[in-house]
Amino acid sequence: MTDTSRPEGDGASSCDREIRLLIREYIATLVTAADGELEITDSSPILEWGLLNSLTVTRLIAFLERTFHIKVSAADVNGGNFRTVHHIADLVRRCRDADAAPDDTRL
Repeated sequence: MTDTSRPEGDGASSCDREIRLLIREYIATLVTAADGELEITDSSPILEWGLLNSLTVTRLIAFLERTFHIKVSAADVNGGNFRTVHHIADLVRRCRDADAAPDDTRL
């Protein structure tokens, strides 16, 4: 299964491309054993293809938190954030931004 609906060269920064590359590679390790050789692009519909389930999402979240030094909240664990590699990378960026935001509740 290969998704060719969106070109890979999207003008994103090298940091964004690196985030997506690491996510793609990790997802490939999760699904390769069960599904054989599968090409996953940044816009592959990984949920629609059935590549993620509750166990693999849990493992993916642990990978994201460990690799990108973020905390994924329970509210962020929804299908919209895990549809594609692009959506997962957006989640990583939002979590990073939230972690970097000043905490106005501190005195």
